[in-house]
Formats: sequence, C-alpha cells, structure tokens
Amino acid sequence: MARVSARREGPTWLTPTDTPRSDGGPAGVVLGYLLARAGVETCVLEKHGDFLRDFRGDTLHPSTIEIMYEFGLLDALLVLPHDELSSVRVNIGGEAVTVADLSHLTACKFVALMLQWHS
Repeated sequence: MARVSARREGPTWLTPTDTPRSDGGPAGVVLGYLLARAGVETCVLEKHGDFLRDFRGDTLHPSTIEIMYEFGLLDALLVLPHDELSSVRVNIGGEAVTVADLSHLTACKFVALMLQWHS
C-alpha cells in the first residue's frame, strides 16, 4: 500500500512526471481540486460531454455547503441558479406539520437545490 507524506510538496508516491487522474464524481472533483490547490498537476475526467441529463446529485446538503465554504468557494457557488430549502412542512389530516427544520444548524442552514446543467 502506498504511503502519503504530510509534507506540503505533495504525496510521496507521485514522481515529478506523474499526473494523477480522478473521475468527475463528487469525490473525484474534490480530490482534483485539493491536489491542484497543493500544487500537484492533476486531471479530472468526465465520461459525458455535457450535463444535460438527469442526475441523482441535484442537491447540496448543509455538510457539503460547509465544505464549499471551507474551500473559499461558497460565494461563487451561490451565485449560480439555485433554490434554498430550510424547512419542509406537509399537510397531514388537515394540519400543517413541520417534518424538517434546518434552523438549528450552526453554519449552513439550508439544502441547495441546484440543477447541474446550470452549473
């Protein structure tokens, strides 16, 4: 198994001629971003030529939004078209009932609904 050094110049298993590659899913994109931010030349691959199709990942949950904030990317992300969902109320037997309330969260108090073909 390869070992990773905590040194800032990058992972120790990479030679100067290696270019790490990751897929275009959420984890692969984050990996590519973190490697590039650390100065490691990298390549993120996406098998589709566009985003004009249905996705399972059209929501950004508060924990993901928090990571975007920590990366310094949140302001740029929230400029893109999206809706914010901070609570969910349903009508049960003629009575409105709150089934989800994110107001108690400390930082990101909403779920962002963001179609990927807009971003």
